[in-house]
Amino acid sequence: MRLAHGLHKLFIIAFWAALFILFLFIPSFLQKFQSQKSITVFTWPLIIDPKIVSEFEKETGIKVYLNYFETNQELLAKMKGTGGKGLDLIVPSGHAVELLIKDDLLKKIDKTKLPFLKDIIPQLQGLYCDPNNDYSIPYIWAIYGLGINPELMEIPKDPSWALVFEKGKTPGTISMTNDGREAILMAAFYLFGDINTLKEPSAAKKVKDLLLTQKEWVQVYTDLRAEELLASKSVPLAVVVSPDLWKIKTEYKHLEFVIPKEGTFALIDMFAIPKVSKKDDLVYTFLNYLYQPKVIEYHMQEFGFCSPISTVSLQLPAPFCPTQEEFKRFEFFKNVVSEDQLNKIWIAVMAG
Repeated sequence: MRLAHGLHKLFIIAFWAALFILFLFIPSFLQKFQSQKSITVFTWPLIIDPKIVSEFEKETGIKVYLNYFETNQELLAKMKGTGGKGLDLIVPSGHAVELLIKDDLLKKIDKTKLPFLKDIIPQLQGLYCDPNNDYSIPYIWAIYGLGINPELMEIPKDPSWALVFEKGKTPGTISMTNDGREAILMAAFYLFGDINTLKEPSAAKKVKDLLLTQKEWVQVYTDLRAEELLASKSVPLAVVVSPDLWKIKTEYKHLEFVIPKEGTFALIDMFAIPKVSKKDDLVYTFLNYLYQPKVIEYHMQEFGFCSPISTVSLQLPAPFCPTQEEFKRFEFFKNVVSEDQLNKIWIAVMAG
């Protein structure tokens, strides 16, 4: 019986190990059977419409295989585990770009092949993760804010992160992001006004204690349906990403989106080319297609993101897409401390 139990455990371990290996290497395996005139793109869902891809394929004869990831951790695991083999274009967030550059996993961009680069809006150039824009191209961007249902609470004249983090000022129950990195850096921003303070051990403890206290009025930790919780009157206030609230406002026009007076966080996802890819020309053809003003405008309307280029005629209303001046007040989810340190804080919060 003990031997049978041991064999069963070995079988389970082998099964999950095989699945993990398959996850890492299936893009490179599939690429052997794909047309040479093709590229494989590893991207977030809901940022590149398959309809646009289909039109690109018909126009150019280049086949585009879209593979999806749900978190930056998933993308980083695949890139570090395989070196990017089998992938030709990826869409990491800013802090992930910084780590991929550090690990020498990205190829330098040939800027002469991307004429639209001159039209990238100023606030997306020279960012912390790639100061010279050598390895990445800003694509979609959005901001975090406070989603409010005015049927459940009054719209504050002076909105503040205190509505999220301070007992007595919070409106009873809220929805909070379930991303540990984001929650921790938001708390640090609220407490200290400078996320770099998180490097100090005493500051990290204060952030953890604040998040533990906050659990008392957090009804749900989620990124996927915060706007739905507002619409259904499950919570009066939600920490929410601007595109999610913009999209649901087409049906629930009374919902409001406000930016805290202290400032907020910008989310930026960027295109980058894995160093091992050998399909640069095909990738550049695809990128030039995606950055056409008409294509950018289509994706803005479809998904609610802000434009990375200045040549579009469509503009989402304030405060969904802030001005360059307003953007100066915003922070990013930087690699202030290691992923291990962030995980330790978040695990302690979730277990508390």
